[in-house]
Amino acid sequence: MGNLIEEAKSYDSSLKTIADLGDLQVEELKSLELQHGEGVDPKTQKVYKYMFVVVEDEEYRVPKSVMKDLKEILEANPNLKKFRVKKSGSGMATKYTVITM
Repeated sequence: MGNLIEEAKSYDSSLKTIADLGDLQVEELKSLELQHGEGVDPKTQKVYKYMFVVVEDEEYRVPKSVMKDLKEILEANPNLKKFRVKKSGSGMATKYTVITM
């Protein structure tokens, strides 16, 4: 992690994740197409790939860890109706937890 000035210069306040959507209804999510995008890390200039869904004309990134956890939950409970994603930490230390409801 860089100093405050470096971090502020690269801060992207428009970046949203699935955790920003709150409670998610499985049936409603079935109508959303999972899309793929590419970005450029402002520090390293390396290209990275990410997944996202579009809700009300806004992109919400779906981290791979959420996809992995959701797959395991759906295998154990194929009748899952509702869940939410909790985000903790920031930057490279960000962790996502899928919580069933």
